[in-house]
Amino acid sequence: EAQWFKECLNLRFTEPYYSFQTIFPILLIQQLPISILKFIEEQIIIPLKSDKELLDTVKTFYECGLNITLTSKELHMHRNTLTYRLSKFQEITNINTKNLDGAILVYFASYLWSSLQNAQN
Repeated sequence: EAQWFKECLNLRFTEPYYSFQTIFPILLIQQLPISILKFIEEQIIIPLKSDKELLDTVKTFYECGLNITLTSKELHMHRNTLTYRLSKFQEITNINTKNLDGAILVYFASYLWSSLQNAQN
């Protein structure tokens, strides 16, 4: 367990603290085959490259338990704007934002995006 936390500290994510819950997706991404990572990059990250906020919006939506009201308050945006952004994300990526499978894929994509950004810096 200490080794896992040490590995995640080297990744320099912006988390103020780490728990197994926060590092688990990071550890899983590190274990995924390159072919799956490339697929996620091609299907989600590249199409959203011009609008990273869209991926962050959907990630926040999942973190808020798929609750439109809570998410719109968290992001300081109108409910209709949030609904529009969720629809736009679904249109671009073909990922249903209202199910667990989509949530898992979006979470992996957001962590992959973060690790790619950290690698570039």
